[in-house]
Amino acid sequence: MLPNNIILNLQVKQNMMKKLTTLILATLIYATASSQCLPDGITFTTQAQIDSFQTDYPGCTEIIGDVIIDGDDISSLIGLNVLSTINGNLIVGSWSSNVNPLLANLNGLDNLVVINEDLKILHCQSLTDLGGLESLSSIGNDLIIRSNFFLNEISSLSNITTIGNDIFIYNNISLDSLVGLDGITRINDITIDLNDAITDLDGLQNIDSIFGFFSLQVNESLTSLQALSSLNYIMSLSISTNNNLVDLSGLEGLTKIDGYLSVKQNSGLLSLTGLENIDSIGKHLTIQKNNSLPNITGLENIGIISEGLTINSNNALTTISGLDSLSILGGTLTIQNNPSLQSIGQIGSITEIEIGGYLIIEWNTSLEDMSGLENITTIGASLAISYNDNLQSIAGLENLDSITGSLIIRWNNKLNDLSALLNITSIDGLINIRDNFVLTSLYGLDNIEYESISKLNIINNPNLSTCEVQSVCDYLSSPNSTVEISSNASGCNSQDEVEYACETVSVNEVSISNQLSIYPNPFTTSTSFEYTLQQPSTVRISIFNYLGEQVEEIRKEQPSGKQQVVWNAEGLSPGVYFYRIVAGDRVASGKMIINK
Repeated sequence: MLPNNIILNLQVKQNMMKKLTTLILATLIYATASSQCLPDGITFTTQAQIDSFQTDYPGCTEIIGDVIIDGDDISSLIGLNVLSTINGNLIVGSWSSNVNPLLANLNGLDNLVVINEDLKILHCQSLTDLGGLESLSSIGNDLIIRSNFFLNEISSLSNITTIGNDIFIYNNISLDSLVGLDGITRINDITIDLNDAITDLDGLQNIDSIFGFFSLQVNESLTSLQALSSLNYIMSLSISTNNNLVDLSGLEGLTKIDGYLSVKQNSGLLSLTGLENIDSIGKHLTIQKNNSLPNITGLENIGIISEGLTINSNNALTTISGLDSLSILGGTLTIQNNPSLQSIGQIGSITEIEIGGYLIIEWNTSLEDMSGLENITTIGASLAISYNDNLQSIAGLENLDSITGSLIIRWNNKLNDLSALLNITSIDGLINIRDNFVLTSLYGLDNIEYESISKLNIINNPNLSTCEVQSVCDYLSSPNSTVEISSNASGCNSQDEVEYACETVSVNEVSISNQLSIYPNPFTTSTSFEYTLQQPSTVRISIFNYLGEQVEEIRKEQPSGKQQVVWNAEGLSPGVYFYRIVAGDRVASGKMIINK
């Protein structure tokens, strides 16, 4: 047995060890607890608050709430150099203008590693760089740098590898480089807008995926997108008002865009080079107000545009050739206000504009016809052809047979022929023919089923005298809605005049039998018109090319009974032609094809 004094000493030592262990645990618990603070966040409005932070909140290295720095006399953040984590937002400045007038950098935040919500740097009028954020590696939500007019570089962000949501860099007019974002490879949205000094996108060269929207707008000095060469996926892309950008080289890694692609108001843009590997666009493609763009070469591989195509207000655009592979177009096709456009050009192999989609051809003052649209057979909503000052015919729409909407033809000052519409048998809306100053006849609307017409407006066509085509006559005999016919030439100047003309045709009917046939069709050199007359008549057969130009007229006095007229087309180019046979007051019309 040990002596009593030894036993006593051992007990004393054990008690001391227990107390020491308890003290150490208590110290650790206190240290852990005290490292976190300010669950409701803190707002610094004076330099004194920053200077006294470590005294006021001893041991605090992790702020649970938001940190806001916005004060007229704040010039240094050294008092915050113990912070390693902000679980809320770090906001330096405010959404109002001209704040933190003495703050030139962020030195003092040197130990900050993590911000779990947003980093917002806003309207700091003296901030020239982001020095002090060199240790920051993660932002849980957004990086927002806005309206810091003297900020010229952001290289201190170079250790950031994660941004959980968006990058928003807006209206920093002295910022000339994005170097500092090099550690980011994937992001949801990026907005680079109104940063007038940026000449390139160096700093974004490691980004390979943008899962949301990428906006490049009003960066007046931007000349190159080459830094985006690693980018291989993007949801939506808008490139707008970057007036020194001449092409889109740098986007060659993109093979599809699941959302929108918009190229707008880039006044120096000469080419869409850079988009040539894109094969599909999930929503809308817009090419608008690029006033130096002569063509849309660069879109050759796009096969699908799911929600519409708009080509609008491109002053130098002369042709839309370049959509060679386009086979599916959902939504609306709008070709509008392109004053130099002379030719639509072949728009791929699309045969229909899907349900709900319009075909709008408006304000193209140099356009003479619709050549390039020959494959289209169906329009899912309305067809509007308006304000095309030099349009002479609608040649190019010969294969169109149905419109699930209205037919609107107005303010085409030189339009003299609608014959290319002869194959349309059905619409689902109004017919509106107005303000076409040289149009003389509605020939071309003959075959539209009158039940499919919901309303009829024929107004202010001063030379239009022939309106008694079959569809109009049938509709006037049993209108579904209101009719407005006025301010046209005599014979088509009122509803009464047109009805009288329709009745005259009916009363004096000299019928060409429904057994009218053309054989062969298609043909190479000649074809035969075969029909039956119920009484002797003067027969006139007129042949028109796809431009609406008459290429031949045959006149014969024929007795009643079966007739045959042979037409020799030798010497004419292969293609689509139209015939019109008039026997007395009765008319038949249709299409022929010459093959060589």
